[in-house]
Amino acid sequence: RGKLKELGCTAQFVGKLDNLAWLLNLRAMDIHCTPYAMAYCYVTENRAVLFINTARLKPEAAEELKANGVTIAEYDDVLSFLATETEDQTVLAEPASVNYAVYQTLTQNEHLTVKDGEDPLLMMKGIKNETELAHTREAHIRDAVAMVRFQKELEERLAAGEELTELTVDEILHKYRS
Repeated sequence: RGKLKELGCTAQFVGKLDNLAWLLNLRAMDIHCTPYAMAYCYVTENRAVLFINTARLKPEAAEELKANGVTIAEYDDVLSFLATETEDQTVLAEPASVNYAVYQTLTQNEHLTVKDGEDPLLMMKGIKNETELAHTREAHIRDAVAMVRFQKELEERLAAGEELTELTVDEILHKYRS
């Protein structure tokens, strides 16, 4: 919210799923092989509204969000919410990540002034705290050990004259990295 103020905005519409996941620490399996929830979030100086399929939201997650001041609304209600918003706001919206219907609804509401701009959450995600940095270092060390073990086995098998396919090499690597 401080970053919004710096940008001259009083609200932001978050449409990028990875930014939304980071902002609310929200994970789901709405999209195959990704940890993202199909959702939107409208953030102002004093409130945050999460638009999500509430039937898919676990009660524990809903309680945690509510305890942190997030109002939960149905995913399909986002356009009617934006169309009927009566609080005057300057809304930051990144045109490349907000769909056409949402963008049009934002621009057609006389109480909302849309400011096109880059989502500040992208850069904020890159700032890591000491715990995150420590875990990153630990992950790199573990991966380095796995790579040394992989390299050792690979060299031993090749020295023994074993013919290896790409699939076999992949299986060896996976054994050490998993």
